[in-house]
Amino acid sequence: MSERANAARRALVAGGMREDKLMQVRGLADVLPLNPNVVDEPTNRRISVLVLNKTAEQAFFRDGGRALIDESLPASEAIPGVVSKTKVSTRSAY
Repeated sequence: MSERANAARRALVAGGMREDKLMQVRGLADVLPLNPNVVDEPTNRRISVLVLNKTAEQAFFRDGGRALIDESLPASEAIPGVVSKTKVSTRSAY
């Protein structure tokens, strides 16, 4: 993980985000540069942060995130429909 991504993770946790809600924080400059011709281009210095909300957590732990989701719908409509198809037991402390 890049130092920029680590710094973002630390800042989110220091700001009150529960660390177990941060599913993934990663640097993108080396794997998905916007300008691959200039390695140190400022636009390449990006990170991706994946935070689980309750609905996404249920979907992930039900089937490892492999559910088929209708991508033509907004996530707020598509994901709850997938999650409601099966019951999932999760912690209730959020």
